[in-house]
Amino acid sequence: MTRSTVILLSTLSAFAAVVLMLLGGFIGANNTAVRREAAIIAAHTDSQNVLGQYAPKLREALGVTKLQATAVADVITKANESRYGSDGSQATIQWITEQNPSLDQSGYRRVIDLIEAGRNDFQVAQTRKIDMVRSYKTEIGTFPGVMFYSLLGKPTPGFFEKYEAIVVSGHADEAFRTHRDDGVKID
Repeated sequence: MTRSTVILLSTLSAFAAVVLMLLGGFIGANNTAVRREAAIIAAHTDSQNVLGQYAPKLREALGVTKLQATAVADVITKANESRYGSDGSQATIQWITEQNPSLDQSGYRRVIDLIEAGRNDFQVAQTRKIDMVRSYKTEIGTFPGVMFYSLLGKPTPGFFEKYEAIVVSGHADEAFRTHRDDGVKID
């Protein structure tokens, strides 16, 4: 082999190695972008699921508590009617100690616990999504990722507009809009 053949083969080998490294970089960047976007979409869907499960549980617990209060009121009404008649007692003086059932407060405690647990679960789901978006944005904005991702057209156009936003309360939205937080008003 001549010296020029050896140089040519060495140059072609170096060129092939560079091409393979760039190709590997593009393939790796594309696969990472696809995985990250799929994970953020899944986290977004999970947030919807968490919130979607929370509301019906709370409605059902409130409904059971309302049914319980109605049942206790009916028992007291029927007990009083059976003792005194539909018009109530007509006696001038009565020396009676009433024994009426009381409303069990555990249903209300369950509603409070559901509210707290549901809100906490939703916060965790939203925080996880925020962190995933932050991590992806960092990766696509730093070198050498920025080079690969921009040439690949990643992130998918409109991706962050669709999946980055989180659900916030009206109170939080108002506080951030006005830069003022007056606390929560309890009616």
